[in-house]
Amino acid sequence: MHPSCNDGVVDADANSKNAEETGNVPLAVARDDEQQPVVEYCQVLIIGAGVCGLQCAKSLFVDGPLKDEDVIVLEARNRVGGRVLTREYKVPVVGVSQPPGEGGVSSTNDETATTSRNGDVGRAQTLWVDDGAAWVHGVDPIPWADANDTFHPGESRFKILKNPILDYLHPTNDLNRVVRGNPWTRPYTVLHRTQNIAIYLQKQQQQHAAPEQLQDQQSLSENGKKGGALSTSTGLYAQQAMIFNKSTLPNDNKKKNNKKKTNNKVIHNSIRRHFQILRRVDQQVKTMYNNGEQMQANCKVSLLSSLQHWNRKLPVRSTDAETAKTILSLTSFYQHMLTCWQGFSLNEIPISQYGDVRLDPDDDRNRNYSDSSESSEDDNEGQGKSNNSNDDNNYREDVGGDSGDALWDDEEFDQDGDFVGSHCTIRGGMHKVVQALCTPQVRNRIRLEQEVVRIQRVTSAEQPPHSLPEEKDGNHKDYNVRVETKSGLVVYTKSCVVTIPVGCLRVTHETLFADTTPLSSEKQEAFRHLTMGRYKKVFLTFEYIFWPAQPAFLGMILAENDDDQKRPCNPLGTSLLVDNLWARDGYPCIEAILAGDQAVWATHKADQVIRDTVLDFLQAAMNIPPETTNLKQLCSDCHITRWEEDPFCRGAYAGISMGGSTRHCEALRSPEWGGCLRFGGDASSFEFEGSVPAAIFSGRYTAQGICDFLGFETEQHQRRLGINGDTTPTQRLLQVAPDFPIYEEHKWKELPQEAKEAAMVLGFNQQMWDRNEEPHTSNKDWRRLTSEEKSAAAVLGYNKERWNKS
Repeated sequence: MHPSCNDGVVDADANSKNAEETGNVPLAVARDDEQQPVVEYCQVLIIGAGVCGLQCAKSLFVDGPLKDEDVIVLEARNRVGGRVLTREYKVPVVGVSQPPGEGGVSSTNDETATTSRNGDVGRAQTLWVDDGAAWVHGVDPIPWADANDTFHPGESRFKILKNPILDYLHPTNDLNRVVRGNPWTRPYTVLHRTQNIAIYLQKQQQQHAAPEQLQDQQSLSENGKKGGALSTSTGLYAQQAMIFNKSTLPNDNKKKNNKKKTNNKVIHNSIRRHFQILRRVDQQVKTMYNNGEQMQANCKVSLLSSLQHWNRKLPVRSTDAETAKTILSLTSFYQHMLTCWQGFSLNEIPISQYGDVRLDPDDDRNRNYSDSSESSEDDNEGQGKSNNSNDDNNYREDVGGDSGDALWDDEEFDQDGDFVGSHCTIRGGMHKVVQALCTPQVRNRIRLEQEVVRIQRVTSAEQPPHSLPEEKDGNHKDYNVRVETKSGLVVYTKSCVVTIPVGCLRVTHETLFADTTPLSSEKQEAFRHLTMGRYKKVFLTFEYIFWPAQPAFLGMILAENDDDQKRPCNPLGTSLLVDNLWARDGYPCIEAILAGDQAVWATHKADQVIRDTVLDFLQAAMNIPPETTNLKQLCSDCHITRWEEDPFCRGAYAGISMGGSTRHCEALRSPEWGGCLRFGGDASSFEFEGSVPAAIFSGRYTAQGICDFLGFETEQHQRRLGINGDTTPTQRLLQVAPDFPIYEEHKWKELPQEAKEAAMVLGFNQQMWDRNEEPHTSNKDWRRLTSEEKSAAAVLGYNKERWNKS
């Protein structure tokens, strides 16, 4: 199979080589050095052929007014797509009909092996795996309105902002709908309630039964059935270690047995504790802002320090020491999932980024969670004592019922970067989006393997002795930017778009823009505060499937170290998230996610070291005795992504570091040098930062800015770019926020009709408006507004940031 694990020196260009060998990512044809001109001229030069660069080029001369020869795209790699890279695997399919034997699987249910591809069992099938961006985060549109839009009679003032990835996919044929929401921030409703996660917890003192004894034991998977009988002890021990697979929720219409009720209580109380901690973090931010400590909340207090503080202060509601340890371990795992969502270590995330959950003022969960607010009752429970005579009778109260508790409605914990609806993967990989963007016209204008080393502003005295044929009349003949590549190519252009990842700009901007007009201080500050997250994927292939095939995720938890035992600590910590998206189709493959500190540890480590460490983690968490089955011998293939070591991105996803804010995103996308130099990419959008939609949006509005600079301002062209019409809110949302008409100083009679209608949606009437009385919606956080309320607020000039600050 390809590629295989190696224990030698890490090849930083492995991603590019794999793409070239498989040919699954569209490549532009590089010109031979002797054929390539030393100097080229164009109206627009785009640096970078990632998603943003390709979208910008497509918007300019495929959908826009420019001609093909007006645009040149330079790409440092030997492929296009940037951090979108899909690999082709040849993997044999295994299934329930595979003959049992050493290394085989035989199961009587679908918990451990799938029957969906029995006809392909034993055959090598093509499997597309995304090394980079892989998820479509939501497929449903977001209603949005812009007060600056012009509406025709009979036209709705409410526009629709949809996930732009869907512009390049067929929603039925191309999407695999995996979960119904954000699984990383909403583990209860999205994962547990839909049976999309199985969690394994290492036992500190293991007493393994013999395989023949385990055949008839009850699985700990909460499904009420016996675990499937496996032909080796590997799957048996894995099932013995599993503490949660299928969810059995409290239901008055069904009678639950005591064991399932107990297991549910552990999961529910763990989730409940996790959400309580997040609420305390939120209240801590509110208190700091009310005390005038905004700078400290954004620059000095990390999410990790706040979580650690409240982990210590918040007691565990359990009378049993083992159960209390399990709840603590599960809480830590749910917090680790936040790291997997962000791609950053929790100590790199300012607490202010998680402090915008605003509960209703009459909700007792919105009380002031100060250090002294913990009751003596909580302290007693934290010490293992119970003030309740019958703990089971208070079960429903502890875990939450059907009365709106966040266990049942946890949308308040969603994070930025999401559209609503199902989270999906793409059949055939994310490179389908790149293929759609890299049309033949765009491909012909790409120069591969052209690493840019210098960007300079050209003065009138430094003009080259050349002008474009259509401009020999003397109009607009001056070039504004000179770009030089490592191979010696020089390009003179009227306007330049830089889509180099911010991780590279942090390191190279001083060299790139040396000996020229300096960039603004705001731009240089943005380079320092915008950064790249760390996110490694360890794709493992085994000889057979020994884990549940149906859940989309597997959670692996190691027991906390006891000081008296002094057991060696796994470098990856105590929590590991595993994507399990292939076993349900018969592929014996899983993908371990190393995010934040885990990815920091793995950077520059040899593949063999990372592979063995991950397998040791799986072996320990699943309680598989190595003398019985060694996962290192069972693993037949391993591939590890290396975005952190890639010199052309230096990280996986863009984000804001400690001390950063939305103004740094705005500063990054603001034009320089009189408008002839612009920056784009996934770092330029605070709302969708670090995502493929952010890169697509950035490419579109950057193209609009270039056209405005060059003098193309027709309404027809704007609509062709996709800036007006259904996607108008995209540009409004991602550009520097314009001065919307806020009507605070207007009397009701002075309001335009659409503003009156929007005010009524928010709860105003004429008397309340003229008396400056607050409607009921003023106490809601932006996230808790309905779609109609958000659209109405936008008509009055509010976006998310302005609403939450008001």
